[in-house]
Amino acid sequence: MGSSEKPGPLDFTDLVFREKAVTRSVSGYGYFDKWIAMMAEPRFQGEDLITGRSRLDDLVEKGLKALSNEKGKHVRILVSPR
Repeated sequence: MGSSEKPGPLDFTDLVFREKAVTRSVSGYGYFDKWIAMMAEPRFQGEDLITGRSRLDDLVEKGLKALSNEKGKHVRILVSPR
């Protein structure tokens, strides 16, 4: 899960004339069981979502700073205790 740093633009003309629908969610509330089940399936390729790895000891430098300073490069950084 994640969110944007800034609000995104909403073009009401596009919504009306192209008959688009707007949906929303509240941090995925109520979907965790579905997501866990989906990730347990063999066809789920979660490795593509991991753009970096860090040990817990290096979390600030290789995790948080990397996410902040290299926004175009990272989606998720996997943190392991060792």
